[in-house]
Amino acid sequence: MASLRTLRKLCQRAQHHACNLHVSVSRPEAVVISGKKLARQIRDETRVDVEKWISAGNRRPHLSVVLVGDNPASHSYVLNKTLAAADIGITSETILKPSSVSEEELMELIDKLNSDHRVDGLLVQLPLPDHIDERRICNAVCPAKDVDGFHVVNVGRLCLDQSSMLPATPWGVWEIIKRTGIPTLGKNVVVAGRSKNVGMPIAMLLHTDGRHERPGGDATVTISHRYTPKEQLCQHTKIADIIIAAAGIPNLITADMIKEGAAVIDVGINRIQDPVTGKDRLVGDVDFEGVRKKAGYITPVPGGVGPMTVAIAVFCLNLVTMGRSRSRSRSPVSSVRRRGNERRSSKKCRRSSSSSSSSSSESPSRQKKQVHVSSKSQSAEQRSEKKKQKRKRDSSSSSSSSSSSSSSSDEESRKRKHKKAKKQLKKMRAKEKKKEKKEKKRLKKMKKLAAKAEAAANKAPLMIPVPVPIQIDKPQSCLMTWQCDDAIEHGPVMTDEQKASFSTKRPITKEEYEARQSVIRRVVDPETGRTRLVRGDGEILEEIVSKEKHKDINKQATKRDGDAFQKRLGINK
Repeated sequence: MASLRTLRKLCQRAQHHACNLHVSVSRPEAVVISGKKLARQIRDETRVDVEKWISAGNRRPHLSVVLVGDNPASHSYVLNKTLAAADIGITSETILKPSSVSEEELMELIDKLNSDHRVDGLLVQLPLPDHIDERRICNAVCPAKDVDGFHVVNVGRLCLDQSSMLPATPWGVWEIIKRTGIPTLGKNVVVAGRSKNVGMPIAMLLHTDGRHERPGGDATVTISHRYTPKEQLCQHTKIADIIIAAAGIPNLITADMIKEGAAVIDVGINRIQDPVTGKDRLVGDVDFEGVRKKAGYITPVPGGVGPMTVAIAVFCLNLVTMGRSRSRSRSPVSSVRRRGNERRSSKKCRRSSSSSSSSSSESPSRQKKQVHVSSKSQSAEQRSEKKKQKRKRDSSSSSSSSSSSSSSSDEESRKRKHKKAKKQLKKMRAKEKKKEKKEKKRLKKMKKLAAKAEAAANKAPLMIPVPVPIQIDKPQSCLMTWQCDDAIEHGPVMTDEQKASFSTKRPITKEEYEARQSVIRRVVDPETGRTRLVRGDGEILEEIVSKEKHKDINKQATKRDGDAFQKRLGINK
């Protein structure tokens, strides 16, 4: 009994320790999906397809990219696409246009590239300037050459679950889900963002039937957008098995908004300033450090969906090239030609059969001659066939040598283009670094100048202006009197009525005002002795006098004005 009790106690202690260990063990972090590795796989697969395509005697695929404006993000994105195309053996060209290009000029360029049989894929880099309609430009691209999949025909085929070209970013997300083995059948999916280039195509791919022409994910998809309340978004994300963030808002999805083991795919790209270093860095729409401790799968930014987008763009170009060649081989014109050739061959067979039946009715001697002639013709035909076979062998040997030389030349040209693209990328990065250095130097200078100004202001004594009284013992000169601001202009003296009205400030009636204005009086200035005719409150009237009296008035006025001025100055008291 004692031994049984001890065993029970030991078992209870072991269970207790096991429970404590289970609680203390932390959950493993999420699997970080490397978009670079998946993109490398897709590039390798596409490279093999391109080599098979060229070895079968087909022309090398060619991509044309139209780039409008000087947006650095668009330039770097196009450069990455051309580098990826050169890496897998696809030739490419970039057509640069200024931001001032008109919409009609751009439409003419697209029409020209659509009609060019050497161009297999066409891509117009977005965004475009404000004065150009992006939807019209996207619809101007031929649907068979639409690498981006933005044409209305390709969008319609996507909505109808038919095979079509898809935008690169949604297709990249779909490849990430498939290649990592994330289940979608019957799962809850939340797509944050409803853009026509990313959010909507992702939702269409995930919710469609897996048995259709273009198989989908058979998932239950919920789309949120800018007007979805945060509380409602949290309700949807907490029950979601897959969360795709493509809203362009940093830290939109946090750890408290997801459930354990959910797959989180971050499509957003946002540039923010690092509070520690002060430099700009790229982040997504998901709080990566917080969510990775709770999620099952997560994609980083950068290094997640971005490399997949570039790889899928080149993969789409290869599909476009192969699809166009198949459509050419199955065109109605080629089928009509085949039918015509079949009819001609059947007619020849009928003629030969009729000629053989007529010859059987002829004489045996003639038949012998015909047999002899036919044997000669057969020997001649055999000789001609042997000659043809020799020519074919010679041509095949020469073509093999030429094909080997052409393949080597193609590889050299591809390497050269790859090197040129790398040099361009290095130059762009060097220019950006120079600009950053110049800005840093300028900021340092400004800070130094501000510090010097503050130090000088702290060291300088505080100056308080003290008013000094000015005493004038002597009378001022004439010039000083005229320039003095305090000089008083002496005008006509106010009458007693005016003084009374100003002192009382009583409102005047209309009759009183008219009576006052009708009075004309002669006012004498006591200081100068000048007389004036004044109407009413102060309107000066001109008096009509003779020439002699006018001269006397001017003389007296000049003399009196001079005397008054001298009195003011204190010259003649």
